[in-house]
Amino acid sequence: MLEEYLPLARAISTEKAKSELLVIPILVEIRKILSRKISLFSESLFNVDISLGLTGYVDFLITLSEEMYAISSPVVTLVEAKNDLITSGIGQCVAQMVAAQIFNKKQDNDVSTIYGVVTTGTAWLFLKLEQIFKISISQLPASSEPEKPGIKELLEQLKTAIESESNLSDDDKVTALEEVETLAEAGQKPEEGAMQKQAKRAILTLKGLVSSLPAAAKLVESVQKLVPMISHIFGF
Repeated sequence: MLEEYLPLARAISTEKAKSELLVIPILVEIRKILSRKISLFSESLFNVDISLGLTGYVDFLITLSEEMYAISSPVVTLVEAKNDLITSGIGQCVAQMVAAQIFNKKQDNDVSTIYGVVTTGTAWLFLKLEQIFKISISQLPASSEPEKPGIKELLEQLKTAIESESNLSDDDKVTALEEVETLAEAGQKPEEGAMQKQAKRAILTLKGLVSSLPAAAKLVESVQKLVPMISHIFGF
């Protein structure tokens, strides 16, 4: 295939020619090799988070699904570089990878690694995003009512209680603090169904960790007091 298409694409030397003669045929061949277990999307609208500016059309998306009618997770992004300069597409690709990470999480598919590709047709740059997108407690809005703590204040109290609990093993303490971070991330948009599911899982994990502690442990008291208020914020 490339023996026929590559010289022609180089001779025409336009972005459109390289896309039609190189990029699309390669993607189709990949789908064929994978027994058509993936779907391809071109120039598709991929609005993930307006508040973060992660909206707009993407050059190509690859999804792990045989269904072609809707974008589903997990997602691989592919960006066509402009002016035959592969570095020109890196910023756009990284932004789309972050969007893919958030999109996957919203669909309850918390993929730890996101892949992206930037190509000119003749040159291909493969990117990998491993850092999990996290929202810290400090980024959450403070309660407007001093007598009524919000999600930020409740999670700060829970974090302090975990850090000071001597009956909790170091490994369990790390796990518990990770679940608090998960609650902080979900607390950015507590009204969304995906975030509520994420919060439920985190709370169940925290309750499981606390269940092995002595009844008199301070963390047990803190969880019994704080978790119902946190759950109320998420609507359950």
